[in-house]
Amino acid sequence: MILQPDALDYEAFLLALSQHPYKVDVKERVLEVVAPKWNMQVRYPFNINLSEGLSVVEEEVLFAIVLIQSENAAIGIVEEGVLVENKVFKTYMVRKKQGKSQLKHLNAKGKSKAGSRLRLSNTVNFFEDINQSLVYYFDDYAVGSILISCPIALSSHFYTSKTPPPFNKKDERLQKINFHIHSPNNESLRSVAQHYASFDITFEGILPMEIQLFLE
Repeated sequence: MILQPDALDYEAFLLALSQHPYKVDVKERVLEVVAPKWNMQVRYPFNINLSEGLSVVEEEVLFAIVLIQSENAAIGIVEEGVLVENKVFKTYMVRKKQGKSQLKHLNAKGKSKAGSRLRLSNTVNFFEDINQSLVYYFDDYAVGSILISCPIALSSHFYTSKTPPPFNKKDERLQKINFHIHSPNNESLRSVAQHYASFDITFEGILPMEIQLFLE
């Protein structure tokens, strides 16, 4: 169940949850409640921090979104739940007959032949263009968190590009996006922005009435 903050009296909701055993994963922004007959996970928005007793501390948080797949990528900046910057990248790097990206082909076969050089050049430029745009964004915005979706096969090329991204793979601001991205584009950026600006609530078992009332 995904609820926008304005659709939930979240301060009263969190206060009610605090009366039960709970733990908070600050990095993943997940509150977990485990009671004898029910359990609940609440992923809370980026503009909310939880202090002792689950009292709410609101703050303005800028976060970046990085979506990368073979031949397609999209990046954006989200401020107060709104996508304020966005850019989409496309290139040609897939060997059409084999359905394999040029990077995977090189890993399997070694050096490319002349006919593959265009795809390889496009691949190199693809990551450089992405990272140059990220550098511009990070120069203009104080990014507090970075949401990323990038396959392992591409991540090494992303981080070792001639123009590297303005963060490394161990940056504490990084958080992997926990759901499937069909194709990186502006619609995907808006979907991710909305998802992480909302409360995502999952539960099992029979909820107490005082908790259930908030979700009706």
